[in-house]
Amino acid sequence: LHSNRLLLFGEISQSIAEKKTAYLSLEVLLFLLKIESEYCFFIKL
Repeated sequence: LHSNRLLLFGEISQSIAEKKTAYLSLEVLLFLLKIESEYCFFIKL
């Protein structure tokens, strides 16, 4: 029972870590897009 609970906890923390990684990469992507759009905006000026 104890090892089963530990396994479940491991799976939950694994999925949380994957969600965090996906969220972080999305944030980085949005950040880069923001920089790129501002850069293009400055070039057009």
